Amino acid sequence: MANNTTNTTNSSSSSSSSCQPPPPIQYEPGGRRFRLSPAGLDNWMGWSLSIGHRPTAGISYWDMRFRGERVVYELALQEAYAGYGGPTPMQSHTQYLDSHWGLGSAYKELVAGLDCPVNAAYMDITSSYSSGPVTQRNAICIFELSLGHPLLRHWADAGGGPAYYGALPGSVLVIRAISAVYNYDYIQDLRLHLDGSIEVTVHTTGYVQSAWYSRARHGYKYGYPYWRDNSGTIHDHSLNWKVDLDVAGASNSVRLDQVIAQEELQDDDLGLGTMPWYSKQLVQHFPEHEAEASLYWNGSSKADPQAAPPPTLFYVVNEDKLNKWGSARGYRLQHTLTNAQVVPAPDKFGNSKAIGWSRYKVAVTARRENEPSSSSALNQPLPFAPAVDFEELLAESTNATATLTAAAAAGAGFSSQPVPQQSSTAGRRLSAADGDTDSAGTKPGNPLGDNIRKADLVLWVTSGLQHLPGSEDAPVTPAAGPPIGFWLRPFNYFDESAAVSQPDLVYIPALTVEAAQAAAGAAAAGDASFPLISAGELNSSKGSNDSSSTSIGRAGGASGPTGQQQSPGRDDVQVVVLADRDALIVARRGTQPYVGVPSEQQCQPDLAKVPVFNGSYAPYLSSSYNYTSVNGTNSSSSNSSGGAR
Repeated sequence: MANNTTNTTNSSSSSSSSCQPPPPIQYEPGGRRFRLSPAGLDNWMGWSLSIGHRPTAGISYWDMRFRGERVVYELALQEAYAGYGGPTPMQSHTQYLDSHWGLGSAYKELVAGLDCPVNAAYMDITSSYSSGPVTQRNAICIFELSLGHPLLRHWADAGGGPAYYGALPGSVLVIRAISAVYNYDYIQDLRLHLDGSIEVTVHTTGYVQSAWYSRARHGYKYGYPYWRDNSGTIHDHSLNWKVDLDVAGASNSVRLDQVIAQEELQDDDLGLGTMPWYSKQLVQHFPEHEAEASLYWNGSSKADPQAAPPPTLFYVVNEDKLNKWGSARGYRLQHTLTNAQVVPAPDKFGNSKAIGWSRYKVAVTARRENEPSSSSALNQPLPFAPAVDFEELLAESTNATATLTAAAAAGAGFSSQPVPQQSSTAGRRLSAADGDTDSAGTKPGNPLGDNIRKADLVLWVTSGLQHLPGSEDAPVTPAAGPPIGFWLRPFNYFDESAAVSQPDLVYIPALTVEAAQAAAGAAAAGDASFPLISAGELNSSKGSNDSSSTSIGRAGGASGPTGQQQSPGRDDVQVVVLADRDALIVARRGTQPYVGVPSEQQCQPDLAKVPVFNGSYAPYLSSSYNYTSVNGTNSSSSNSSGGAR
């Protein structure tokens, strides 16, 4: 076997150098497609939001809107927990609550080209301390990221003739900040998607906390060695977020769709007898109280922890706002990673009272102004008597209109059909004065918690992972594998996928081979204005390729060799009529118009705006990095006074 002693280079490169070429960089042909404001994001493909910050827990997002309609009132990281095992009491009792250790004040300047793409925009973070305000420059970066795959896509044969094709290139807007809390680095992203989805991700990196290791003494009880007399012991990471959804308004309900296998009796309409058969079915549940909607890691609820529920899908819906098809508009919660907490219960291990939220993959409460957070920076010094005990948020009802029945107390308080809302506080934000106590100053005492049917709800979402370090975690843990986090995805929120009306959508109806070849030939000759027509129109014009007899087609019009097949698509947007392999090459060359964007408004690639890579990994810090703004002028980031750039 040959021994390669030099680095492999691109065969198309004219250079004979054996050095490793630099990595790819992002390119925005028409400049940035997002617009920032001093408060946050002003607009990207219909998205807008404001950005907040706390020096304890860090970045928060407010008033998140898609196409002008609020989806999330508040989305904020609450706590990042790391709990260890180990051969000594010190190691095994190590529990870090990083809001105490400066999770929100440990954001540092991001390095362009490494922490963020070279074409990213930046914002500062300013925190107030007893000594005065402190500003971290370029601590947040915002950039559009190509996913490298289509968000929507289909290629189909048209009755044995040429294929029709449609696709939407996948891209997301990323808002990133990285907090370096001592040995941990948390890469925190908010990703906004073209279809109205929200993705929250955290990648963990940095170096692990190690412990003395003896194979003879410890074996593999606590972990594996990755250095001489040294190992990284087993530990877990759990992060908790506050998610205040406003789905088509503030009057929301939780819906749990459980998937079951149900026996059916076959009708004898076909003379086959009445043999039973099985089908997957959905069973809808609308929890009435907080404990019924607060789910442990195994899927059971706080109201009925011994139950073994079937696969369950979790939604927040507005029962009074329906889409075109009669379904309640909603958003679905999907976890990226789930991590069952193995810390003993508080009666055996008092310190676990400080992380009560970590027992749930999602907990639900009625929103109250006097319950702003699931944790506190003061929980670290007194974990057995925490300043914020999360279980108390779920312990008893503070709503005097809530009722308790024997069935509900037994964990059977689900309703399969909507029922009238009992609380007079539904649909508006609750305050500390709304039913905190009764006239005698005591709580009404419903053990299932507040009523959450058609109420203003808060989700407390937890995601995490078990980290068992290995030798590949030295010297620094790689940020590889699935991230900690979750998705919020529209479900029956729209009448159809919101992505189909994005301007990036391309649809190519079927063409004859002759028309596709003519289009490809025109593009090869440099004619970017070559008129493109559908096969049906081509037949109607007797095959003429003359520009005077052609026009751009519209979705829903005739296509295919005979002009009889209806093109799938919308009837209110302009489409591209290209097909076949050569026509796709034309599309890649930039002559492919985008749906809904007139050709005279299309941005053509501007090579002058391609970011310049300096040939090394030298950091692009603010003291030396000049970036190009949207209008093409150069501006040094060291001269900015803060805010959005």
